[in-house]
Amino acid sequence: MPSLILAGAAVTGIGIFLVVLSLGLAPRRAVADTPIHERLTYYGVRAPTSADDEIQGSLFDRFGRPQLERLLQLVARSTPTGHYDRVGRHLGLAGNPYGLSASDFVAVRGVLTLVGLVLGIAVGLLAGSLAVAAAAMVLAGILGWLGADLWLRSAVRRRREVIRLALPDTIDFMVVAMQAGMTFDTALARVVEKFKNPLTAELARAQMEVDLGRSRQEALEAFARRSEIDELSAFVQTVITAGQMGVPLVDSLRVQADDLRWRRRDRARVKGAQAPIRMTIPMVLFIFPTLWIVLLGPSLLTIMRHGL
Repeated sequence: MPSLILAGAAVTGIGIFLVVLSLGLAPRRAVADTPIHERLTYYGVRAPTSADDEIQGSLFDRFGRPQLERLLQLVARSTPTGHYDRVGRHLGLAGNPYGLSASDFVAVRGVLTLVGLVLGIAVGLLAGSLAVAAAAMVLAGILGWLGADLWLRSAVRRRREVIRLALPDTIDFMVVAMQAGMTFDTALARVVEKFKNPLTAELARAQMEVDLGRSRQEALEAFARRSEIDELSAFVQTVITAGQMGVPLVDSLRVQADDLRWRRRDRARVKGAQAPIRMTIPMVLFIFPTLWIVLLGPSLLTIMRHGL
């Protein structure tokens, strides 16, 4: 029993240390060299490069440097700052639920892991076995760690699905508004005013950036990058291409809405075809055992009482 208590105390101490370490590794914002560099970084503008300059570069510049940059990016993603950036990106895709920042999410995940370890220790103390305590601590700690990640991934999927479902109706409303004589910006403002969903929230943010001086193309491209949805990227590309080529935007949006509805019907067909396969697991785990108990239970009781 003393060895079990010492092991539980050691694991609890390690969990507290990990939580404190995760709180102390909050990412620090890099200080821009100049205000111009800060503006270029905000708008995602890269310095133009000439194709001739790339061709005239050395062998290392053409082949070695790209590989080195990929290696450095891999190392950066493995660092605490890279981990915070990745968590922040997923939180942005989920719409920043509950106003969580990357450091907040990491702290919550650490607390859940610590709670799982403590519960594992409690189970081990109740069972009176060191092996049971170790197994329970490991299992509960893993569940606490992975549970937060699974919740975040589920929030990202739900938000993406809501945006995909709302996009065709939003485009139709914009088409009707533009056919009534409104401009694209005015129709976008009416959509934001009429509907309240994650799509219109992101559109409102893009419209706000345009009002603050950012070009409409850059704001829409940033909107598509933040969402990482193929249908939304296609919509943004349609709007940008229509503006650059002089094509009537109303016709392009109508075609885009029809294409999105076709994709939505196709996804519904795919989900309908997957339904029988997904139903197999609950049938095997819950329905079949109950059916066998109902059918064979009386016979088994009779055999147990009177024998064969």
